[in-house]
Amino acid sequence: MSHLTKPTIKKDLKIMGISKQGFIKPYKDLEERNLLETRPSQDDPGIKDLYLTDEGQAMITELNRDQSKKINHYLEKHDGDWQQALEDMVTHYLQSF
Repeated sequence: MSHLTKPTIKKDLKIMGISKQGFIKPYKDLEERNLLETRPSQDDPGIKDLYLTDEGQAMITELNRDQSKKINHYLEKHDGDWQQALEDMVTHYLQSF
């Protein structure tokens, strides 16, 4: 994996638009649940790379499977019409609030 594709805390904070302080509590929770870990970068030990643990990868796989089922449901409902499927998903999502 090239250094440019490795997620780091700094890169993730920039993408999410949150401060390091705002990231600590959720990160610690994920770390305590053995879903995420950091390791010093091989390129620069001062930089920490983020890695999913096996448990974290399993959770992502399950979430992706669940999302795929939901998307397929809406696509089947609208005979493969992506626009209608997405509009229906958004409507359903907004109604859940």
